[in-house]
Amino acid sequence: MAVSKAMTVLSLSSLLVCAIFLGEEVEGLRIGYGALSRDDIPGCSFMHPENCYKMKINPYQRGCEPEERCRNSLSYRKNP
Repeated sequence: MAVSKAMTVLSLSSLLVCAIFLGEEVEGLRIGYGALSRDDIPGCSFMHPENCYKMKINPYQRGCEPEERCRNSLSYRKNP
């Protein structure tokens, strides 16, 4: 199971080439805050009154407790 000398040299040279390419810094453009905020919906203001909500669209409602004998509970389905 000996690795040939040529295969060792090839592996080490390819590893060296990969390390050189990964070590280089690439100059890129910075993304400004203006580009990041394009998807934001403006808040409640004089200019955008449609974004002012008096109450939540879907208010939270907790689930039904078994003691309340809700429609889908097992205690409701039992015959007295």
